[in-house]
Amino acid sequence: MTSIKLNKNRITLIMALMTLFGSLSSSSVFAQRTESSGPDPTATDSVPKARINPTPATGTGLGARSLLRREGSLSRQPSGRSNSWMRARRSNVFNVRRSSKRTLAQKRVAFIRPDGDEGRHDTQALGNASLAVQISSPKGRYAITPAPQMPKIEVSATISGLNPDPTPSTDFNWTVDLQYVTRQHKPRVHKLDPVYKCTQKGGAAVQSILDDRVRGGELILIAEAKLPNGESLSKTTRGLTIVGINPQKSDIQERLATDDESETQWLRKIACQESRQRQFATANDRGGFRYVGEPLMNGIGDGGAGIMQITNPLPTAAELWDWRANVDSGKIVFAAKRKSSRKYPNQVRTSLGFEALMSLTNEWRESSGLPPLAEIRVPDFGSYPVLEPDGKRVSRDTLVEDTVRGFNGHVKASVRNADGIAGQFELPWHEFWLKTQKVQIPNRGVSEVLVIENEQRDDNHEGRLVGDAIWARIPTRLRPITGDPNYVENVRRKSPTCP
Repeated sequence: MTSIKLNKNRITLIMALMTLFGSLSSSSVFAQRTESSGPDPTATDSVPKARINPTPATGTGLGARSLLRREGSLSRQPSGRSNSWMRARRSNVFNVRRSSKRTLAQKRVAFIRPDGDEGRHDTQALGNASLAVQISSPKGRYAITPAPQMPKIEVSATISGLNPDPTPSTDFNWTVDLQYVTRQHKPRVHKLDPVYKCTQKGGAAVQSILDDRVRGGELILIAEAKLPNGESLSKTTRGLTIVGINPQKSDIQERLATDDESETQWLRKIACQESRQRQFATANDRGGFRYVGEPLMNGIGDGGAGIMQITNPLPTAAELWDWRANVDSGKIVFAAKRKSSRKYPNQVRTSLGFEALMSLTNEWRESSGLPPLAEIRVPDFGSYPVLEPDGKRVSRDTLVEDTVRGFNGHVKASVRNADGIAGQFELPWHEFWLKTQKVQIPNRGVSEVLVIENEQRDDNHEGRLVGDAIWARIPTRLRPITGDPNYVENVRRKSPTCP
């Protein structure tokens, strides 16, 4: 009994000492808080400290340990909470000083701020400083003029959150990129290459952030400012768009002019057939791959674009957005197709297929009692009567019309028509081919031979007989389905002024 009573006395004494210690500790902290007029203005860490309840524990019947548990620092861990939660609570109660170390992100970017009335500066985390960009158009939508000229986009920049304001003495570096994703089955991304860059001091307005290259699409604007302490701020602005406005048709027609009046009229008709002499889609264009203000894309999604519907090779960024470049490229394509058409008759003359057909034609003539021909001449393309599908002979400029066909595409020889026929003489499909007829040849059956006209004796062949083959327009129904089978006739019907 005596031992038990002694133990109780010891416990009572220990509890009293713990109560006295808790009271003194609380009073000391309270005095420390009340004597200070506020945080030290020179301190680098002025984070407010959590306050311990200064009420003395006397008379409460609680020891120091119970007092701390009541304040929350030593409260038992609630069910389902982690040890980290308990450590955080204990940290708040005992006012453990926060580490002054900055995070890696804070070390990378810092700013100078005023501290107190003395105007002293120190480096802190860049939490309040920001770079603001002002742009001339609040809607963020700009248009290339019909001339064409790029829009004037005025931008300026300011730095806020710092005192004194470093804006007037700061160099602002501007970077501008334009990106456009073509509307087609296999979209292509066009970027400004190289990007446009300029530097302006003091954040003053930059009258134009673009150069003379005519481009459109999404405008990406990046502003960068280097602060006096060597750190940098940057701001990227998106959501800006540059679209196009169609030029006057008279300007397009003037640009299409060449030294050859006939060729000029055909080029203007081609532009009318391809795009109605427009570079950009309008509200009247519905669905497909066409969007208002963007380059007028081919409705079948093969990538052709603009006034001349440049397709092969696929249009460049300039040909998409600068109507002059599109027209000029169209004229270059037309000139290249003209060379191809001019060569075609000679390609026919020298082909193995033509030699075989000429031999078969003479075999038929001999079986029919007709003298063989020493030569079957193939006329060059030019202006003379040609055989139309309806059987009539009409004067045509075969060189120009075959060039027009080439603008739509001289389809490769391996492509067959609905009847399974490939290109004549294993050469690409053109607007015209040599006229043939089906005849009966002994021991051969039904065969195709050349239709000959202008048979005559030629002194160059020792008076032997020669004749001319006949160019005939390929009927639409016999053409391959690639491209427009009736393209030349459709272009012919257009007006050069394209009303």
